[in-house]
Amino acid sequence: MHTGAGFVDVKRYQKLTPEKFPPAYEQTLWNVYDVPPYARNFKNVPLISYSGENDGQRDGADYMTEVFAKEGMTRPHLIGPGTGHKYYPETIKEVQAWIEKAVEKGRDPMPKKVVLQTRSQRYGKMFWVTLLQSEKPFEDTRIEAEIVDGGKLIEIKTTNVSALWLDGDRLKLNELSVSINGQRVREPRNYSTSVNEYSFSLFADKWSCVSDKEASKALMKVGGSSMEDGLLRRFIVVLPEKASGNAKVDAWVKQESDHFIQRWRSLMRGDPIVMTSEQIMRRTYGHAETFLLWGTPASNPVISRWLKTPKEFNYQWPDKGKVPATWDAKTITVGSQTFDATNQVLVMAYPCINKNFYRGNWGNASIILNTGLTFREAHDKTNSLQNPKLPDWAILDISQPPNAESAGKVTAADFFDANWQAK
Repeated sequence: MHTGAGFVDVKRYQKLTPEKFPPAYEQTLWNVYDVPPYARNFKNVPLISYSGENDGQRDGADYMTEVFAKEGMTRPHLIGPGTGHKYYPETIKEVQAWIEKAVEKGRDPMPKKVVLQTRSQRYGKMFWVTLLQSEKPFEDTRIEAEIVDGGKLIEIKTTNVSALWLDGDRLKLNELSVSINGQRVREPRNYSTSVNEYSFSLFADKWSCVSDKEASKALMKVGGSSMEDGLLRRFIVVLPEKASGNAKVDAWVKQESDHFIQRWRSLMRGDPIVMTSEQIMRRTYGHAETFLLWGTPASNPVISRWLKTPKEFNYQWPDKGKVPATWDAKTITVGSQTFDATNQVLVMAYPCINKNFYRGNWGNASIILNTGLTFREAHDKTNSLQNPKLPDWAILDISQPPNAESAGKVTAADFFDANWQAK
């Protein structure tokens, strides 16, 4: 890894003071891309930094030096004397020589020690370790796993972790014991050739080894950080097919769905896949994909079926198949909160888990409702602003017309809890 420029912290890079801070949930979402909460991950790779002595972006590298020091870490930081935002001719030779040496050594595809630090469960995998669930989402979460005792024991230390998964096939886990936070959790003799026992969960402060099949019964908050997570995989757009009975909502849905398709083409340079509700209902589910649904239950049959009978999607759902939201002509309900549906719309993201859970592939499909990229044209001037703007769900007041910053006025917004339930 060679760093030379760029932002590492939204607040610092944008020079934001408290009176300019966005809502608390957006500040929480800074943790998706800010670098300091992931500092320990650099332990897994060689790292070198370069800065021009007079480069305004040197501040980011200097700040990371402070962050590393708090973790007991160091790395070379080469400075180009009297130089701005470019390489100094002699210093770049030092950088290149360092990189060539690292490349010549090569990377160990199966390291004996793995370090994972994250605050976003979007980034919860490192080599043969996968975070399945944090005890408290968006707080500092750590896993350090090492193969010790002559290759006979995997010793794991965790912080803020309630479930994790090991790549048992790569590790040959049937030949190893596992210890988590000093507790011996699994012995080789417990291995069953008919059941994959690579998942580990924390129950009442005690770690247990569970089969992947058992682990798949829980809809843990994994692979999700914001409404945009589902756009990181293949997604299918389903547009409304009839009027909802609310002309204002229908007009907003038409404007915003058109805006998303155009914006995806211009910014992400791709043509979204669009299918009809009939095509969706005829499909065999189980793919790692996202259904991007536009409209209301009255205007889009897929939304209606998803909110009322989600089990027909052939996925695992919490609370006996109930999504924690309802929507009719008069009201929108999320958890225990109710909103007027006359001038408001529900935007939301929610996961699905394929019943054929396999090898830690959690959260491999999802629903996104009435939104796409939550950052808009006003945020395109710098990638430090191209970060998620909305949490798991939001109510938008559409009496405020969409603009370059938002699709409407946010009436309410929040994250779901660790089990995807409304707070």
